[in-house]
Amino acid sequence: MNNSRICIIACFVSIALLFSCNKEKIPFGTEVLQDDDFIGAYIDSTSVTVSYIPVKDDSIRSSKITYMIGSTSFADGTQTRADFMSRFYFTSLTAPLKECTLDSICFIMYERSQYYGDTNKTQTIQIYELTDSITKNHCKAYYEDAIIPQNLVETGLLIGQKSYKPVFDTSSNFSFTFPQQYAANVFARIQAIYDQTKDVQTIDSLFIKTFKGLYVTSAYQNAAILNVYPQISIYVSKGTTKYRVDLAPTATPYTATSTKDPSLVYLQALSMFHHIHSAEVTSMLNSKGDVAYVQGFSGIKTRVTLQGIGAWQDSSVVYNSIKLYVPYVLDTKPNFTPAKMPQLLVYNPSGTKVLTLECYTYDSTYYIYNLNALMPQANNNKYNPNNYMFELVMPENNLYGNMLKIDALVKQSKLKIIYTK
Repeated sequence: MNNSRICIIACFVSIALLFSCNKEKIPFGTEVLQDDDFIGAYIDSTSVTVSYIPVKDDSIRSSKITYMIGSTSFADGTQTRADFMSRFYFTSLTAPLKECTLDSICFIMYERSQYYGDTNKTQTIQIYELTDSITKNHCKAYYEDAIIPQNLVETGLLIGQKSYKPVFDTSSNFSFTFPQQYAANVFARIQAIYDQTKDVQTIDSLFIKTFKGLYVTSAYQNAAILNVYPQISIYVSKGTTKYRVDLAPTATPYTATSTKDPSLVYLQALSMFHHIHSAEVTSMLNSKGDVAYVQGFSGIKTRVTLQGIGAWQDSSVVYNSIKLYVPYVLDTKPNFTPAKMPQLLVYNPSGTKVLTLECYTYDSTYYIYNLNALMPQANNNKYNPNNYMFELVMPENNLYGNMLKIDALVKQSKLKIIYTK
């Protein structure tokens, strides 16, 4: 009899220890379970209120170089313009330029498949020669803090402009012929250094002292923003023989390093984005509400407020699942559906980003984010979850220009907490 009692007591002790351990852990594999699969669990989706505050996004989350040009308008009336400036370098040394005469110099842009807006609309492209060098510090300031180098933009020498409508035909492209007097001036600069050496990087280092690169931009128009590949083509002749020498744009982001060329000429390029936000968006900025926007091209992000989440920190429950449901409405214009789903960035009260959450899953109404890691993070660092900051952003937001509309009036936002007592 005593043995039976001992066994029963031992069983109860084991069960108690098991449950006490589970309170400190998140069950493995819960992210693949549906809400109805948590047998014996409780569901709460009303004690935490979800609201949104759209704010301007002044951070760049990618330093990749994309060369986008043009301008477009979004459904809400916001206008966005993309332009770029770049150093150009020789792709080869195949022509005896010292012995040649100049026929023409052209700036060419080859269109790629990625675009936003209305490609049937004509817009005006303006081309400037830079009078100051793009430095690595300029790139760092823009790609890390979105600071546009106004001194480079404002001091450029206007070469010319041309009306432009995309054709998306490999046999056609945007081509602007430099004015003859200006082209002769550039060619003289090239001839002065071209035959001093047969090393391409050395010639590039010399050429950058007299040709800083180009700034290519357009006016705000309701047209299209395109992903392009730019180059400069120099057409020359020696007797009856024709040559073409190409200058390509810089090919690597500023974070790359060059061990051969101390001037780092291959690292100097900027793809920049400018915005005129609509009255609707401007009136929403910095205001809590049910409607908000998330836009690429470093335009707008949305802060998410989870009011009441701090009450769950000290509760004696096991969290099976914590999911944030964000209702969205996509822009109906072609090519404006997000190429990538938005991320949820989580910052602790000291301002340090502690979590980058990809969209866990989505349907036709909601983006869903798994916040299971939030409570352990707050408990381990002794922070109140109420003081965390959450932001919805587009990943690689200097590569993609899509706009996402969050509309909690269409369907309720919610933080769904599934727990076991």
